[in-house]
Amino acid sequence: MKISLLKIENITKILTYLGALPFIIMTILKMMNINYFLNMSVNSLIITYSTIIISFICGMHFHYAIASNKNIKFLFISNIITLIAWSSLFMPIKISFTILIVCYIFNLIIDFLAYKKLLIQKWFFKMRQNISIIVILCLLANIL
Repeated sequence: MKISLLKIENITKILTYLGALPFIIMTILKMMNINYFLNMSVNSLIITYSTIIISFICGMHFHYAIASNKNIKFLFISNIITLIAWSSLFMPIKISFTILIVCYIFNLIIDFLAYKKLLIQKWFFKMRQNISIIVILCLLANIL
């Protein structure tokens, strides 16, 4: 079954923005001073989910390196960012959020470089830019 590029773009956007819902929901809960959800700390939930998403994004960057067969730096950087994000699971809350924000910023820089090297399409970079802003704003809101 062949799927059109437009359909893939639309499905990708829908799934990506749905992936922001846990960030938004957990941030709203924190703003409402609800610190536990399903018997788990809201901070722990958002930090853990954020770390998983960063690992997923770094996996995409790993793929950029393999697919292009020339950007070997992406192989190393993606692993370093994943390990730094993972370390946030063991840090005090504010430090964890700060580490994760920095990881998202670095991932966005990598996406920008991939876009400039024509490894990703413009619509994909714009989507990554928009979703990164949403996620970073949610994480910032949890620090304040």
